[in-house]
Amino acid sequence: MKFTFLLAVGFVINTTSSQAGHGRRVTSIDGGSKLCEIHNSCSGVQCASLIKPPRWMEKAMQKESTEHFCLFLTPLPVSLSRVCVEEAALNVWISKGFPKSVLEGRPPACFSSLPGLTDLDQMMARERLDHRSCEALEVVLKSLHFDFINLQAAQLEENGASSLLDMILYYESTTYLDISDNGSMGTSSWRALAHLIKQSVCLSRLDACNVCLVGYPVQSLSKALLTSQLRELHLNNAQLSGSSLFTLVRALKTNRALLELHLSSNQLNGYQDAMQLGELLRYNNTLQTLELSDNVLGDPGLEELCDGLSRQTKGLKVLILKNNQITERGMNHLAKTLPGLKILEVLDLGDNHLGNEGIQVIREPLMVNSSLLHLGLAQSNITCEGAVALAEFLAESRLIQRLDLHQNRVKLGGLMALSLALRINCSLSHLGVDPIPPQELICLL
Repeated sequence: MKFTFLLAVGFVINTTSSQAGHGRRVTSIDGGSKLCEIHNSCSGVQCASLIKPPRWMEKAMQKESTEHFCLFLTPLPVSLSRVCVEEAALNVWISKGFPKSVLEGRPPACFSSLPGLTDLDQMMARERLDHRSCEALEVVLKSLHFDFINLQAAQLEENGASSLLDMILYYESTTYLDISDNGSMGTSSWRALAHLIKQSVCLSRLDACNVCLVGYPVQSLSKALLTSQLRELHLNNAQLSGSSLFTLVRALKTNRALLELHLSSNQLNGYQDAMQLGELLRYNNTLQTLELSDNVLGDPGLEELCDGLSRQTKGLKVLILKNNQITERGMNHLAKTLPGLKILEVLDLGDNHLGNEGIQVIREPLMVNSSLLHLGLAQSNITCEGAVALAEFLAESRLIQRLDLHQNRVKLGGLMALSLALRINCSLSHLGVDPIPPQELICLL
């Protein structure tokens, strides 16, 4: 059965419940308008779960007898149908025998039952979450586990953000958290986020894009990454060039949990920044995906990355270098590295100025390579000459599965060469080319 929660603090929550009735799992939570309802597709359904007491109640319980605490841990049947969530939970606690002194310090109720909304798309608008709104979310976070909590552009205030992050850690509320586009998070918020990253056993992905990771934010984040269990980290457009990248890489050199690192649009240069990334590849053999699109690494940066890759016996499988001002000169460094690579499976060099000369340089090394499955060369200034060189590679390869040549000036001659190569190649499952003009298609057939 499926529930849709529309909350007064600006969220839409989608949740599913198994037939066995062993609790609820929420698939996503997104910013929305100020409504609060609980829609139950099956009226009269009783939901029972072991609810962890809220933080404020746990503190109050420390002053009360253990008898009341034991009562709280019993399964609580709650009918979910157009009710105020916080008031319903409070009524259950009172009915179970909690003294009013335990409840005196509870946050003020801010949920109320309002008419429903027919168009759920209206609920997806980004909303400002102040301290009061964040505190009000605790009643939801303590009872439900989310696959995704989206706080992007929620205009989180420092106190509200730190309180909300503390709740997410305390209740282990989600596996995927997005706090992108929140530029007003202060020191206490970053401290709370670092504590969440370091202590959570549930959180596996964090997005913190379009924020300024300079100074204390990157220091606290890097320190937490030394022992975190994060598997995926997105830090796009976070001003990580220079000392900030040095701080981050220093922590990631010894990290053995992170599998994906996304650092696009950080103005990473081909000198100091590229050296740090090369060092990361030399010392970290657990990172499997490195996404560096929309930076300025250039040919010197590619040289540093190739040097790091050549030192790996296990590790990186996906390297994304789209739009990095790489030219045919950089292909000389790649040509030296490709034959020895045993791990790298995906290489995307799209939106770089490789030209036909660059393709000619890597043609034979590609034939010798024994690991590459996906090669991205979209918008790389390739014409028929480069397509013919790639056709020769396809005819020899027994591994390549995907080749992307979109947005290149490949005409009939190049397409015919690729077509002939496909008659020999048995591994390619996807060839990306631009739509062929009808008159050229007739000639090709």
